[in-house]
Amino acid sequence: MAVQGFLDAFKNIDKDKDRVISHEDLRMYASEKGLPDSFSARWIALFDSEHTGTITFDHFCEVLGLNKKTPASPGPIAVKETVEYKCTLTAKQKADVNKKLDSDWKLEDPSGSIQQLLMYMDKNHGVRWRSRLILDEKNIPEVDAINKQVYAFSPDGGAHKYLIWRQKEKRSGGCCACFV
Repeated sequence: MAVQGFLDAFKNIDKDKDRVISHEDLRMYASEKGLPDSFSARWIALFDSEHTGTITFDHFCEVLGLNKKTPASPGPIAVKETVEYKCTLTAKQKADVNKKLDSDWKLEDPSGSIQQLLMYMDKNHGVRWRSRLILDEKNIPEVDAINKQVYAFSPDGGAHKYLIWRQKEKRSGGCCACFV
């Protein structure tokens, strides 16, 4: 039964429209609709597990997950802590990356932040900086980096893991762009 089906059933069972149904209301509804006795038993088990004898509409919606109340305890808080997995960058490059992460990384926009970091690195440390997400920090993929310089890190305590590197220029030996 879809959520809307549950809501419709509650409205049909609640004949006096007081947003409360009793166990007797459930039994009468099941009898009128020709439903088995297990219908009432399942609803009582689901929506009146404490056997109060009544099911309020608010509790009914809460069990279905329809109440949009703010939880008493907020969910996990994003951590802005850089975790390093592998680094073969020069000391200056690494310092620049970490400075940029500390000052400009936006936890709410990681993909935009990594793009900003790559543009910064292109401007300050030469062109062709690339990035990719990594799923497992223990199996960092091989990339075609200049001087094998790579940096695998997480700017948010491990939630998102990235590998950045400066891509080697690919030249085919041709005389123009047609041969690249």
